[in-house]
Amino acid sequence: MIEPTATLFSEVLAGLASRNPDRRWHAAEEIRELGSEAVQRAARPLLACLEDESRRVRVAAVWALLGASPLPDEAVPVLMECLLSKSSEMRAWCCTLLGEVGTNRQGVRVALELLAEHDPDENVRWRAGASLRETAEVEARVHSPGLASRAESPVESLIVLGDGRWEMPGTVVTRSFCRHNS
Repeated sequence: MIEPTATLFSEVLAGLASRNPDRRWHAAEEIRELGSEAVQRAARPLLACLEDESRRVRVAAVWALLGASPLPDEAVPVLMECLLSKSSEMRAWCCTLLGEVGTNRQGVRVALELLAEHDPDENVRWRAGASLRETAEVEARVHSPGLASRAESPVESLIVLGDGRWEMPGTVVTRSFCRHNS
């Protein structure tokens, strides 16, 4: 981990907003190399890079965010939105990141369960299931036998609507990520 100066960090952060995709990619890579604290400080612009037109920038942002421990709370709604991406690669990466966040936050478990069962892409289904298994193992180690056998999860915060949309308080997503074969 490199200790960044304020000036260096500001310059790298400005690179994420560049019009040049190579510069945005390089900036995301540099932030990752600066370490977890830098990634946390740059979380908002890195999360914005998840929607970048350049695949290289999106992947670099994901790799940087994987280095943040823990991911900031503001990451959850952005990652939930990214689960609706047309890119199966991006949906799979977001499953991984949401697994890092944990499944008892803002409907994450329900979204991962839906993807694990219904996403049209096998890799996304596998990654969602793996994230669920990994977080279940962590939750099982945290809870002693004398406590409740499963963590309480605010599943109520995610409402699956009958027309294929889902809703979180303050958010309505209009494109379904669950495809049903008829």
